[in-house]
Amino acid sequence: MINFVGWFLRSRGSKANSLVYLTTGALLMLSQPLHSLSSLLRWWPLLLLPVYCLLSIFWSEFPASTLRYGLQMTFTLAVAIVIANRVPAVALLRGLFLIYSLGIVLSLGVGRNSDGAAWLGIFDSKNAFAAYVAVYALICVGLVFDRDAPRWMRLAALGGALLSLPLLVRAQSAGALAMIGPAVLTILAVVWVRRLSDAQKAFAVGLALLGALTLGLVLWAYGDTLLAAFLESSGKDATLTGRTDLWRAGFSLIAERPLFGVGYRAFWIKGNGPAEQLWAMFGEPSGAGFNFHNMYISNAVELGMVGLAIEIAIIYVAAALLLVLAVVRPTHIIAFLLGLQVLLILRSFVEVEVFQEFSVRSMLTYCVFVYAVREFAAWRRDQRPASMPRLRPRAA
Repeated sequence: MINFVGWFLRSRGSKANSLVYLTTGALLMLSQPLHSLSSLLRWWPLLLLPVYCLLSIFWSEFPASTLRYGLQMTFTLAVAIVIANRVPAVALLRGLFLIYSLGIVLSLGVGRNSDGAAWLGIFDSKNAFAAYVAVYALICVGLVFDRDAPRWMRLAALGGALLSLPLLVRAQSAGALAMIGPAVLTILAVVWVRRLSDAQKAFAVGLALLGALTLGLVLWAYGDTLLAAFLESSGKDATLTGRTDLWRAGFSLIAERPLFGVGYRAFWIKGNGPAEQLWAMFGEPSGAGFNFHNMYISNAVELGMVGLAIEIAIIYVAAALLLVLAVVRPTHIIAFLLGLQVLLILRSFVEVEVFQEFSVRSMLTYCVFVYAVREFAAWRRDQRPASMPRLRPRAA
């Protein structure tokens, strides 16, 4: 629970809160040093990403920045691996509910509006608040189906799930509203699958694949028209508040250094010409917090296709394993983890939420990967036929 508090405090963004996070993370790892070390060694493939980020100092134009943020991200993801190996997924879900509920209560009690009347809660932007509420909604929905949780907790989770919708409306985030629906439906679908027979599951999977194919064809043929209609109905401009212009600039930068990128956290730096041009183009002060509002573009600019391939593997391998488990071993935990992953994938096309230092979503992404691999391995073990007893030859 101490490290959950560190997560929440760090989400507020100050240096003091970063220190609290670092302290709580270090205490967690040092409380059982041998277990922490064995966890990191066992899950060494997950350390390839932070190691690659650190190696990018050799081609970064701002190696000091790359080294600093690379070390911070390495620590962040190492703590995530230790948490996933120390804390059962059920306990993580309940702990997240408690700490996220604290953030919601504080947002309701001392929150504020932005100039445009969008609700900020205790965060610095409406998008940050909307992202927080979206994750909270999934936590609540997942916890509602935890039959072993205390009754008061499940009732509180139901209330939190119902409260999330008006909070998202108050945040005036059309993207969060559009993406939370599929994520919640994913959780409900997995829970529903538990009641089906094997034959019914096979039919449901076939129907889902057919629906996904149909949706893909519709989006391919009419995607631009549907997007324009959605943006018009939600009062947004057709450029997604300038994101399409940012994406074009990002693709140009990727073409210049496609393989390895410019180095981890080595683009949005004061004095970097292309970054200064983009800040000026969008009326932002030099050095302001900014990104390409697309995980794939943003991270390809910094880490190239090599780094992006590692990140895609981490996200989509976990998603694939969870999809299989949603059919063969559907539980409320699998439902919650898959819902989180669906939300992350949807938001990855319009936001940059993961693979950053001290990022709650980055830590959850690593936890989800560990839980997914572990649950899949457990299911595979259960499918193996029991070994036949070994017969001794009869004595002559």
